[in-house]
Amino acid sequence: MSDHSLIFAVLVAPMVVLTLTALASGEVAVMAEPVWSYQTGGVVTSVAISADGSRAVAGSEDNRVYFFSTSGLLWSKDTGKALFSVGISSSGEHIVAGGWDGKVYLFSSSGDLLWTNQIGGAALVSISLDGGHIVASDSENVYFFSGSGALRWNSRIGNVTFSSISPDGRYAAVAGGDGKLYFLSSSGNLLWSSQTGVSRWMSFSPDSTHLAVSSENRVYLFSRGGKLLWVQELRGSVSCVAVSSGGERVAAATREPRICLFSRSGNLLWSYYTDGYLNLVSLPSAGHCVAASGVDGKIYLLSDAGTLIWGYLSEWQVGPISISKDGGYVVAGSKGGTVYFFRGVQERTTEEVSTLYPIVLPALAVAMISLLLLSYRRRRTPARAR
Repeated sequence: MSDHSLIFAVLVAPMVVLTLTALASGEVAVMAEPVWSYQTGGVVTSVAISADGSRAVAGSEDNRVYFFSTSGLLWSKDTGKALFSVGISSSGEHIVAGGWDGKVYLFSSSGDLLWTNQIGGAALVSISLDGGHIVASDSENVYFFSGSGALRWNSRIGNVTFSSISPDGRYAAVAGGDGKLYFLSSSGNLLWSSQTGVSRWMSFSPDSTHLAVSSENRVYLFSRGGKLLWVQELRGSVSCVAVSSGGERVAAATREPRICLFSRSGNLLWSYYTDGYLNLVSLPSAGHCVAASGVDGKIYLLSDAGTLIWGYLSEWQVGPISISKDGGYVVAGSKGGTVYFFRGVQERTTEEVSTLYPIVLPALAVAMISLLLLSYRRRRTPARAR
């Protein structure tokens, strides 16, 4: 064995052990590169992604709605006014958009304008998975439209701070300036309400069974029937919440700043502290990873164990972010007008296999060292005289 081999065995191989162990524990982050990025002409105000991640939509203050595939831009449409919010059906066949001027638009996946309606102010919109139901709200009212554009009902809430439709299209949740959460049926009947304090964000689970709500520094989880399952108070104000199917996982972004993940029973599973304030979080249906965006331009993808899978640093503040139902793709938009499209984590198998790394990889490195040292000792041992 040469002296160079001995140097490798004694000095380099232990470094390999440390590096492999760090990678396995998640301490060494992978800096992701987007599959593609697209520059719009204004601040990206909203993004959404289809269930399988094959289609994504973005709204911009340059007055345009942008529609993408996994390869990039398919089309864009000029609405004449800045866009406030967008949504997309599960299949990606229907795209809803709301303008700052109060107009609500429904487009087909081929870019055809199917219908438009006018409400009172900046339109916050959401769409059911099948594209058959749409909820829109302005500062005072909530509106429920059919997929054909017919107004089924509207209700005056007063100082609406947030609204959302359930994925199955059967319910609408609305937050009012009076600090109440209103839960209505698709026919406009008030099913229940709860005093949560003024809410700035809420999220239905993909299976429509649970509703997560943020209010000031608190996170609430409700059942569809209105039962408060738990409430957690955090140290920083909560900017966004997301919930997985069955309410199994609830993610929260705070201005502390940290990302928190809770179990269905409300137990804090982990916290991930970031360098800057967080804007939004998004969860796939299974809750096996968490996507988040920050005002410092960082985009995070975390495992369900709270380790960083990958990160990305934009030149601009990143606001809207959305992850596909299967976790396979992530779309995000920046204040600088860029839309980013990333690969996510589609299955748990990656995470499960990675748990073997702390055992297998260091063991292999140690075995390599032992073999090299043994070879060296045999080479140095004098042969017996014959």
